Amino acid sequence: MSSFVGFGAKFDPVPAEVARRLGAIGRCAGRADLYRQQFPRLLDALRDRARVESVTASSAIEGVVAPAARVQAVVLEPSETPRTRSEQELRGYSNALTHVFTEAAHETQLSVGVILHLHRLLFEPTRMVGAGRFKTADNLVVGRRPGGATAVRFRPVAAARTPQAVADLVGSFNDVVARGTHDRMLLAAAAVLDFTVIHPFADGNGRVSRLLLNLLLCQAGHDVGRYVSLERLIEQTEERYYDVLLASTHGWEDGENDVWPAVAYTTEVVERAYTRFVELGETERAAGSKQERVRRYLEEHGRRSFSMAELRTALPGISDATFRVVLNSLRDEGKVVASSGRTARWRWRAPE
Repeated sequence: MSSFVGFGAKFDPVPAEVARRLGAIGRCAGRADLYRQQFPRLLDALRDRARVESVTASSAIEGVVAPAARVQAVVLEPSETPRTRSEQELRGYSNALTHVFTEAAHETQLSVGVILHLHRLLFEPTRMVGAGRFKTADNLVVGRRPGGATAVRFRPVAAARTPQAVADLVGSFNDVVARGTHDRMLLAAAAVLDFTVIHPFADGNGRVSRLLLNLLLCQAGHDVGRYVSLERLIEQTEERYYDVLLASTHGWEDGENDVWPAVAYTTEVVERAYTRFVELGETERAAGSKQERVRRYLEEHGRRSFSMAELRTALPGISDATFRVVLNSLRDEGKVVASSGRTARWRWRAPE
């Protein structure tokens, strides 16, 4: 079956808490757009950090781990050769995530092809047989209980029905999106839920589901996962992640499942990501304001030599690190020079 049977009827009415989160996400998204324009250097730093965290966290949920230094190298240095199977899978997730945020994000509709391509990219570095192909044998989703025992979480769609089930998911999702009657974030969360229940691959379903979440959110205008790792936020609440998936799978085969546990959890993760993005933007803006104060003071009062101690007295509450950022910037601009020695002083250069 599908969460979209009845053209999205399962999404009415929207629970009050989910509606509140959607409103908060909309407000944060507007502020985030301002920070994109104001602080391009911050975005560069956030992109690299989020990418490393996303690769690390999404892989760790599936038990694929490597030392932090190796993850950093494999993800951020294309010339670095993966040394182990785990590192190959980390590189694969990184490549797939790059595809999500570049080419795939600009596609207007979801397609079976892009789902297969994400799986292919994930396992391409390992040269795994079956990369980019649907499963050929039935599978089970099991969880580990305290003490080490395992239990079946749910039974995915049979292998023989999988290609049609994925095609139906893609078609139904695109139909409901085209109608424009429901918030696309809710539809994205439900599509990822359906993908998870279908479990179309022999391996890598969890990671592809999180890639798919990033992709559908991007296509809905919410690319916050570029800058704050959604995968890290999911990993931090991993038990709840599995609990809500289980709660939303009951009755799926008969079209009677409740989408809201999984959908509400997804909106919570996205709200947390946007909140974090805004916090980082506010911090950057505050730092920028302090730098402007230092520069303005120096331009108005510092047409002589001055020391760090004098700056601390004149501008209390501003860190030495901020002073150094401004002084180094002025030096790079050729406006000030520093004397050497233990009690270094700075002076303005005479105009040429």
